[in-house]
This record gives sequence, C-alpha cells and structure tokens, in this order.
Amino acid sequence: MKSDNQTKSNKFNLKKILIVLVIAIVAIAGIVVAFSIQNTKKMHSDAIAELKLKEGFKLSSGLTVEETAKALDEAGFVDKDEFLTAAENLSAEDFDYLDTSSYGADKLEGFLFPTKYEVSKDADATMMVITMLNEFENAFTDEFRDRADEMNMSIRDIIIIASMIEQETDIDKERADISAVIHNRLNMGKKIDGGMPDKPLCSPGIESIKAALYPVETENIYYVLSDKLDGSHVFTADKAEYKELKKAYEAAK
Repeated sequence: MKSDNQTKSNKFNLKKILIVLVIAIVAIAGIVVAFSIQNTKKMHSDAIAELKLKEGFKLSSGLTVEETAKALDEAGFVDKDEFLTAAENLSAEDFDYLDTSSYGADKLEGFLFPTKYEVSKDADATMMVITMLNEFENAFTDEFRDRADEMNMSIRDIIIIASMIEQETDIDKERADISAVIHNRLNMGKKIDGGMPDKPLCSPGIESIKAALYPVETENIYYVLSDKLDGSHVFTADKAEYKELKKAYEAAK
C-alpha cells in the first residue's frame, strides 16, 4: 500500500508530465500555425507572381503603329511616346522583311502582329516592340515565305495587300475573294481604287495574310458593298454589272 508521501509524489510527477505535454502540444500547434501562415503567404505570393506572369493584352487586327501605342498606353502597359520612340529607333536591318529605306515608326507598319500577349508590366517599350515582331516572324511561316516567292512578291508586298483586305472586310469568307480582285487588277495593270499604297495600312490578322497569299481563282476585278447593308460584298468581272450593283447599294443606303 502506497504512503501519502508516495501518492503526493506521484500526483506531482503526473502534474509535471501534463504540463510538459501541454507545452509540447502548444509548441506543435504554434509550429503548425506558423507553417500554415507561411504556406498561405507563399501561396498568396505564388498567386500574385502567376497573375503578374499572366497579365497581358490582346492586340486587335487592323491597328496602325500609332493606334497600337495608344491602346497599350490606355491599358497601362507602356507610355505611348516611349513605344513610338522604341519603334522609331529599332534597327530595320535586324528583320529581313522591314523596309530599311523607311524612316521612323513607318518601317514597322503592318508588322506588329495582332495576337494575345502575356507580358510583365515591367517590360519596357523596346521589349514589347521586339516581341510583336518576333510573333510576326513566327506567324509568317516558311510555307508563307515560299508562297510569296512563288508569287514573285516580297513579304512586304503581301502585308500591303493583307492590310488592304483587313480594312475592306470583317467577314473571313470574303477575304480571299477581295484578295483575288486585288491580284487580278495588279496582274492586268489596272488601277486599284484609291491607288496601291506604298506601305501597309495597318497590321493585318492571320486570316487576311492567308487571303493575300491564297486568293480564290476567279476573273472578278470588281467588288462593291451589298445592298443587303450587312457589310458583305458582291463580286463581278463585268463593269456594267458593277455599276448596277453600285447603284443598288447607293439606293439601299
């Protein structure tokens, strides 16, 4: 049978064990909480980093260099004047399709490829310009280069025609028809309405570039907006029919 002293001693030892256990549990809980907080902070930090990495913009087709600079400025990505200065100062000799005889930002007109870009907001203007030109190079494949050679046209010639198509229609299925009219008129030595531009009018999208390279086979040399007033066009090889179609459109307006 245990004495009172032994009982007291056992109670005291039990109390010490319980205290140690409580301290240990609290310590472990503290470590868990600390780890949880640290982990949450890391996850939050990773999320911010991921968001920053994924910040970007979609460049629409049909924009000029000036309009591109303005759009990026308004979106808070780069100062408009800094972008234009970067465009002006870029060496055309580093890109075989740029016109080395053009001055200022004109030499880049048509080649700031419209697509989705993911860039850090820390990217400077020069980096953005080079990235857009690199995207154009990626889009204008070796197949496209070979096709331009086959047509006896430079890349710049193709982009000029593609920019005309881009400004003429938003309807993809019409692009190759408009391209055919432009090519047919050029091959026949006929004038282009408004004249053939000496530089791209804007940055065309990939569908307009494809259309410039692969026009449909047709004898059409005229097109006019449809009297449906839906933005579509009507195509013809006959001048008299063209005049009638034009009258119909004017009457419907």
